[in-house]
Amino acid sequence: MGLRELSVIVACALLAAAAPARAAEVDEAEQAPDDAEESTRPEVPFPPTPPEVPAKPNLLMESQRLEISGVIFAFWSVDLTAAPPGASTRGGNRFELTRSYLNVDAQITRSINTRISPDIVRVSGTTSNIEGTLDLVLAYSFVRFLEVAPGLDVIAGLQSEPITAFDDSVWRYRVLGPSVFNFEDGLPVSDLGVGATSTLLDGRLQAHFLLANGAGGSSTEGTKFKEGSGRITYTPFASSPGAWGRQLRATALGTYGVPAVADDRRLSRAFAGGLLSFEPDLGTLAVGGGPTWNSVDLRDQGLGIVDRHGVLFTAYGFLNLPLRIRLLARFDLFDPDVEHSARTSPLNQTTGRTTRTIGGVAHLFNEQVQVVLDYQRFGLEVPERAAAGTAESVLFVHLEARF
Repeated sequence: MGLRELSVIVACALLAAAAPARAAEVDEAEQAPDDAEESTRPEVPFPPTPPEVPAKPNLLMESQRLEISGVIFAFWSVDLTAAPPGASTRGGNRFELTRSYLNVDAQITRSINTRISPDIVRVSGTTSNIEGTLDLVLAYSFVRFLEVAPGLDVIAGLQSEPITAFDDSVWRYRVLGPSVFNFEDGLPVSDLGVGATSTLLDGRLQAHFLLANGAGGSSTEGTKFKEGSGRITYTPFASSPGAWGRQLRATALGTYGVPAVADDRRLSRAFAGGLLSFEPDLGTLAVGGGPTWNSVDLRDQGLGIVDRHGVLFTAYGFLNLPLRIRLLARFDLFDPDVEHSARTSPLNQTTGRTTRTIGGVAHLFNEQVQVVLDYQRFGLEVPERAAAGTAESVLFVHLEARF
């Protein structure tokens, strides 16, 4: 037998041995039941494969959100007259940038969000950076905990002051100057503390309270005492089917704090008042005010500590016209001491009763950008006490851009 014949015989033997095993495997596969539970085949003697664990959704990643927005306030102005009698306006004709900040809003989880708003302020004569023209201020930096209780959010950090923030939200023209509560009564725009907001009664009642240092976001507190401020807004027709009724709001405002201490006596600052606003699509009309109480230290003038009782009043509004034109006007009055005459009483060394009148016309390019041509006049009861160069009447062109 040759080698060739031997190879053929071996191959045939191998095929014959493999055929029964293959046939048995095919036969078992054909007879396997469709329902695994009815199978009578013995289990494979190997460790079973562990069941696949379903992937849990990552709530943190699903709810994370990052938004960046910004605000730019700029103007050109010319001083028309000066407040001190006979004083020069010193050629007040300037371009200025009053606000340029970024809002970085982050939704960390479904119930926690944050905001950081650095404000790049243009200042003259500073050495805070290489160019000496910019200063970096932190406007807002807070964490908001949503729905701590039904309808209740808690805010911690550098946040909006309830009264000035609400007044600005109704007026909508912070670009023209600070709120009267900040401009005259000394309330800060933002402060460092713990606040809370709440919405109740199907949206008819809204509240915002803040317990803070009372010194503002860019200053260090002067005492161990804190300042409390807040507002309660009632919308009586919030559920009314008519849109006009839903725009009527009545707001109670109040604040109390101790910004300074003299001879173990607390020099307090307080305000209690309200704001009534009507805000339909056609425009806005608001009027408000109330009494103020301030204690001031005049010991350096031999007058001791004086308690002043003042009054604050504000009225403003705007009217929307075709072609994206808006007419606006505002009048503010603040008398820091109604009991002592600023002209005759040595206990009142202020400029006395002050007023601010604003009239202007705005053109809205869109919801984010507008230009305002406005005239502002500042009235002082005792103008000779004003600082040199203080303007009495000013013509402005303001620019507001948001993105």
